[in-house]
Amino acid sequence: MAGEQSGKDFLLYVVTALGPPVVWTLIGGQRGANLKRTNDTVDASHKTSGAWKLRFTGLKDWSISGDAVIIEDDAGMAALDAAFENSTPVQVRLNTPGDAQLYSGVATISDLSLATPHDGVATVSLELQAASPLVVTAGP
Repeated sequence: MAGEQSGKDFLLYVVTALGPPVVWTLIGGQRGANLKRTNDTVDASHKTSGAWKLRFTGLKDWSISGDAVIIEDDAGMAALDAAFENSTPVQVRLNTPGDAQLYSGVATISDLSLATPHDGVATVSLELQAASPLVVTAGP
């Protein structure tokens, strides 16, 4: 292999105690966690700028969407449930394989949906929207 990484090794955590020390708790049963980073673009074109638009980078944004199998007594999911019910932000972190790189920030929960099919496992899907800058650091 040439450094490929398995998606199963990217894990999403939520703060469950501010400490000290801060307690990061794994959100159990994860199937997927998708980090999306975007830049707004600002159109600076004008009548004398020629035939091409002129753009520059505006505000940055990030979000995490994901899904997980519902696991009984999962502390990470309980923290998300409580934050959703209380309309409070959560501190989250996405760890890369081996914790080599950490993406962390404060987010609001814009979606927390349950799927309970009669012929399959119960799952939850979530959408976290940025409420702070996304901090990218090297792991411990």
